[in-house]
Amino acid sequence: MNFIHNLLNLKLYLVYIIYAYIAFKKIKYNLGYFNTLEEAVEVRKQAEDKLFKPFIKWYEENYVNNLANDKK
Repeated sequence: MNFIHNLLNLKLYLVYIIYAYIAFKKIKYNLGYFNTLEEAVEVRKQAEDKLFKPFIKWYEENYVNNLANDKK
């Protein structure tokens, strides 16, 4: 009976949890654990905006625009 009781308790701990993270410049940022995929996707999108957008803007200003000017 104790063995069956332990198995039932074990099932209570098996929960589907989604771990979200993002990596940028060789640094891994933990975004947390989420119960639904939708929550994880939303947080990931927010992290992408926060981390990637400033870099993309800087890159475009310093390299893409300069390349276009050099070709003229």
